[in-house]
Amino acid sequence: MIQTQTRLNPICRTSGEHCHAFPQLLLGLRGTTDCEFEHTGCGISAEQVAVVPRDAAHFFAGKNADSQLLVVDLDVAALIDDGPGPHSTDAPNDELFAEPRFMYMSDDLRQLTRCAARQLSSLPRHTDILAYQWATLLTAQTRLLFTTNTTMPQDQRIDLDRLIDSRLNSPPSNHELQRTLGMSSTRLNGWARERFGMTPQQRVLERRLQWAQHWLRTTDKPISHIAHDLGFCNSSALTHVCRRVLEATPGELRRQRR
Repeated sequence: MIQTQTRLNPICRTSGEHCHAFPQLLLGLRGTTDCEFEHTGCGISAEQVAVVPRDAAHFFAGKNADSQLLVVDLDVAALIDDGPGPHSTDAPNDELFAEPRFMYMSDDLRQLTRCAARQLSSLPRHTDILAYQWATLLTAQTRLLFTTNTTMPQDQRIDLDRLIDSRLNSPPSNHELQRTLGMSSTRLNGWARERFGMTPQQRVLERRLQWAQHWLRTTDKPISHIAHDLGFCNSSALTHVCRRVLEATPGELRRQRR
């Protein structure tokens, strides 16, 4: 039987797949660790926490040499046996652990996670009581996070378009899209194909070209300026992409408004 505890897990660049008969919390400390379940997945960074239900098979892979998680292992039965109080809410049918989920950390949870990591790493050997106390505290804070509806939104198109729009002249890479949307590489590609019918970078280009068409048809901004504002090296590059994707040159698109 697992003992309720909090422990540091230096994932680094290791990977594997497993499941266990107890729930877990995976709190990001450094780098990014991909975590994939059957129907969902995410890249866990220092801004995120993953909830792992009991018996939920999952694949993990560290993306950086310093990827590290703070792991909370939960013996639900032991928490219930402790008697009334906040611990007794950790019942086997607890909604928090009903399914895999990923959440953005609150400021409080982020600070507590860092504090726990510092304290546990400074001790030559973790005491059982300290590891247990951090487990119950971090679980309580994660539960509060869950009940305040800060779960990552299912439809993240608005977040994606907002990021692209803020970076038109310097288009975001897939890695930046992963961090912003809280997805692993595999999950990001699958989501983009399901949501848009294309790869993430094809969606980035599509959005940029939507702005190109808007400016060409509604403003007198020079084509060279539009190319620069959309991150193309020159107007010829914009023309080449417009002809390939839109089957029309910028000049032809501009004339369509007249």
